[in-house]
Formats: sequence, structure tokens, C-alpha cells
Amino acid sequence: MVLCGRKLWDGNGGNNHAIEYYNETHYPLAVKLGTITSDLEGAGVFSYPGDESVTNPLLVDHLAFFGIDFSFLQKTKMTTVEKELDENTNFDWNRIQESEQEVEPFYAPGYTGLTNLVTGESASLAN
Repeated sequence: MVLCGRKLWDGNGGNNHAIEYYNETHYPLAVKLGTITSDLEGAGVFSYPGDESVTNPLLVDHLAFFGIDFSFLQKTKMTTVEKELDENTNFDWNRIQESEQEVEPFYAPGYTGLTNLVTGESASLAN
């Protein structure tokens, strides 16, 4: 199957079709096609049960099964690990902090707690 990848926490990325397919079939591995190179070094193989990037010693056989000739392929996408590192390195912390802003402390039901930082819903820790 060729499916899109996971939707990221900030709304970008895919539509989770590969994850949905895994949940239905329990096929454990996925390879990010844009990460395959002619030497197969660093191909983005992901294990859904382990929720981690892995190496696949049978990748040549698996690609051949699907008729994919990797000998001329060039990398066009970041692997999951590279994407995670890029996001962590280049994250704009000002998006979630009030840096260099004048703010007034405020307390009231529905405005305190961790949940409302993410969803905007009431989750008072004081109640």
C-alpha cells in the first residue's frame, strides 16, 4: 500500500492513513518512499508496534516484491528521526510563550490548568 503518513501535532504532515492501515491490518513496518536511496543507507523504515525507526535487513526483498527498483532513487524527504530533530531544533518557542509581552496574571474557573493550554477547554487544577 502507498499511504500518507502521520498528522503531526501542529496539523501538518499527512492524514494518518498509514497508521489507520496499521491499526486495521497490524502490518508492523512502513517505509517512507522519499527516504530511499540507491545504497539504501538511512531509508526511513518505521515500526508501528515499537513506535520507532528501525533497520530492515530484508528491505531489498520487500522493495522487489512491490516492483520498486531502488538503484536510481534519490532522497527527497526527511526520515522520521530527521524530521523530529529538525522540529526540536527549529521550534519557535515564542509560539507558546508570552516572551517580551506584558501580561497580567489571571485566575478564574476555566482558565487554570494544563488541558486548556492545549484544547482551550476548562480543566482547573484548583477545583
